Amino acid sequence: MAVKYSNNAYSTLSSAINTTDTSISVASVASFPTLSGADYMYLTVVSENDIEVVKVTNVSGTTLTVV
Repeated sequence: MAVKYSNNAYSTLSSAINTTDTSISVASVASFPTLSGADYMYLTVVSENDIEVVKVTNVSGTTLTVV
């Protein structure tokens, strides 16, 4: 299990999200690190009124599994 990271990785959300979502879709994951096994990464989700840090445990296509 390792924390993966990438400087200046970013994308835009493909649709609105709320606090109960366990997966979020993004436009591209090209700049994000590759996760495998028990790897994970932390992402900051920024909106007009809020900033939230989420733990991403899986990436499938452009869908991120968050906890």
